[in-house]
Amino acid sequence: MKHIIITYVILLTATLTGYSQNAKKEIETDFNTYLTAIINKEFETAIEYTAEGIFELIPREQLLVAMQSAFNSESMNFRFDNTNIKDINEPELINEKYYATLSYSNDMYIGFVDNSVEDSEDEELQEKKELQQSMMLVSFYKNFGEENVTYLEDKDQYKISVQKRVIAESPNGITNWKFIVVEKNMKPILEMFLPSEIIEKL
Repeated sequence: MKHIIITYVILLTATLTGYSQNAKKEIETDFNTYLTAIINKEFETAIEYTAEGIFELIPREQLLVAMQSAFNSESMNFRFDNTNIKDINEPELINEKYYATLSYSNDMYIGFVDNSVEDSEDEELQEKKELQQSMMLVSFYKNFGEENVTYLEDKDQYKISVQKRVIAESPNGITNWKFIVVEKNMKPILEMFLPSEIIEKL
């Protein structure tokens, strides 16, 4: 009898370990799809990988328009590099839905287009450009931390090293993962539609 119990425990442990690894792999795959869609400006695909709860606060179409406006601006361009997904935690069942947290990092490059200032020798326009640069640096320092922001003068770009926490949710704990990237001061919004147990892990 003791031998049967030990065998059962070993088999159960192996099953749970296999489930955990499969779930984490699916989370990584789905999150990569989500990030790639944003990088490639495929916003309708990105919306499909966005956690449903956010649409209780922001209608789907409104969020889509906001993403298109932000990333398709004629005065600003974005580039992403060195994406690294890490620390995917074990999914857990809360209120009939599975949740997990993860973190990721990448380098974001932001450039601004201002033809009225570019290559100009006009002193007033150059002062305007320097003021804009100073204001952007202050804004980026505030949002991302001074140690994570670099101004690349030769390319007239800002390099921002981003580290974010993410909440993943799934109806079955294995497939169909959807995500919310947690931004600064976003916790009160998340509390409107996410379980407190998962928010405490952030």
